[in-house]
Amino acid sequence: MRRAALILLLLLGAGPAPAQPSDEALEAALVHWRAASWYVRLGNGDVAALEADAFRDRWKALGPSAPAGVAALADTAALALETSDTVTAGRVLGAIGDALAEVRRAAGQQGFPEAIRAYRDTVERLAGMMVMSDHRGSSDAFDPALKAEVRSATVAAREAASRVGPQTPARWANEPKFRTLLQQNIDGLAAVIAAIDRPRTQTGALEVAGLISVARANYNLLFLSYGY
Repeated sequence: MRRAALILLLLLGAGPAPAQPSDEALEAALVHWRAASWYVRLGNGDVAALEADAFRDRWKALGPSAPAGVAALADTAALALETSDTVTAGRVLGAIGDALAEVRRAAGQQGFPEAIRAYRDTVERLAGMMVMSDHRGSSDAFDPALKAEVRSATVAAREAASRVGPQTPARWANEPKFRTLLQQNIDGLAAVIAAIDRPRTQTGALEVAGLISVARANYNLLFLSYGY
């Protein structure tokens, strides 16, 4: 893992430094990035600002080998939150994750961060197909074509969640919290499929939309502690 961290920092940074940050130091910064992202999603700008400040300080404390580009993005996110601009902050915090993902891609790395991000993409696609509020106060009928499409997207999301486990770093692989959250994600998606497949004439669209909302919440909990 130390070698992966070194590659990441050298690719993003301007060159070698006297001492390279450890994986533990990187993780100590990223945990605040995750938290800032989470609280921005919740609309809690005050706590998000505290976490963004902590991330910025931790990242800069990594030393001269830390990527200057990420530090600049951290500054922008923190400034946006100081002015209660959670929209800009959310976009910039997301850009930090994209920047780190691009560096891993350029280095030919395919591991846990990529598995988590691939899972995220499938969940977001699924959530975009079925929004619970769209069905409140309207017909609960589930269009057969949409039903089939939602089922296919849910199966893809469950498969993506299942691929996360084998890629998990050793420091988390046997952690009860991680294992519980990952299984919760897989079970939540299985519940969506089971509802769609229930042997009855019509599956209620509102019920399925609600289950998908739970599945998305499960992903958010996983991201809060382990996402990239």
